[in-house]
Amino acid sequence: MRFNSVLIPCFLFASAVLANARRPQQFDLSETPTVVIDDDHRAGATWNLSPGTFNHVHAIFAVPAMTSVNGAQSFADVMVFIDGAGATNCPNAILGVGVNFHVEPDGNSHITAILVTNPNDLYNTETLDIPISVGDLVQLTIVSSNATTGHVFIDNLTTLRSVDKEAQLTEPLCGQSAGWVVSQANAKFPRTFYTLANFGTVMFTGVSAGIQGGIAHYPYGATLLRMRGHTIPSPWGDSTSTTSSTIAFGDSSLWITYI
Repeated sequence: MRFNSVLIPCFLFASAVLANARRPQQFDLSETPTVVIDDDHRAGATWNLSPGTFNHVHAIFAVPAMTSVNGAQSFADVMVFIDGAGATNCPNAILGVGVNFHVEPDGNSHITAILVTNPNDLYNTETLDIPISVGDLVQLTIVSSNATTGHVFIDNLTTLRSVDKEAQLTEPLCGQSAGWVVSQANAKFPRTFYTLANFGTVMFTGVSAGIQGGIAHYPYGATLLRMRGHTIPSPWGDSTSTTSSTIAFGDSSLWITYI
């Protein structure tokens, strides 16, 4: 069922005004049936279309206050990305930008902007120098210039601080997949993930992906990823994390809730 947001018009209006000219200018609002699938480690929305469909991804979100789960060191990533595992033509290539959350058992939080690339099938995460706090309105943008070069932008619309970073990729992008997700942070051990923090609700607005200046795709019609209930041993100790998520969406908005 299509979901139309009418609950927070003021916030959406502000987000639309603040979103800058990096967003595509045309729209694709075709009534594509939406598919919901379960995923072990991600919740959100993703497109997987023909190679060359995506060189641009954009979203805005309000930074939530996350909490520790089961008294463990807990983590979560809020990301937008091009390609990655969903891109069948280039699963070992990814360009992503977002925010990493690390919540200590005592409730203290560390919030870090990150750039993600995927050389040799192992995630490579680089910290970006921009202060981010709970409640800030953060804009995430990716623009890939070609298969091995891209730019990521993080704009803190609350503090008016910005950072942009050029990324050189060893695995070429194919522009086949794009998405907006909350995910478990990879612990950089084979098939091991940190305990997922309770992220409350992450609300993306101004959501779009496509060819810069051309056709854009939105959450409606994308494949929705529902993080299913599961238990994951934590590399920090014996604690486990049982998680699930629920998703609501509009043409250019996406809500992801921890349950």
